[in-house]
Amino acid sequence: MEWPHLIDNSLKAHHLYKLDVNYVVENGEVVIVDEHTGRKMHGRQWSDGLHQAVEAKEGVTIKETTNARHNHCRTSSSCTTSCAA
Repeated sequence: MEWPHLIDNSLKAHHLYKLDVNYVVENGEVVIVDEHTGRKMHGRQWSDGLHQAVEAKEGVTIKETTNARHNHCRTSSSCTTSCAA
């Protein structure tokens, strides 16, 4: 990834994504909270390195990015259903 993209994700993680609003930290993992229902979306990740930026912000173990085809989320906290391989 290019530096401007990494910096952009870091700024988004620190200023737009709020703990206990957009996500929670459970058992050392960042769990997305659905913006419409308030339900925790275990196993989901934001795409394009944003999830890793939030993990870095919270000081938890940073996971590898997932295959976007199988686990794609938009920049907002609304996520799509995982696709079958």
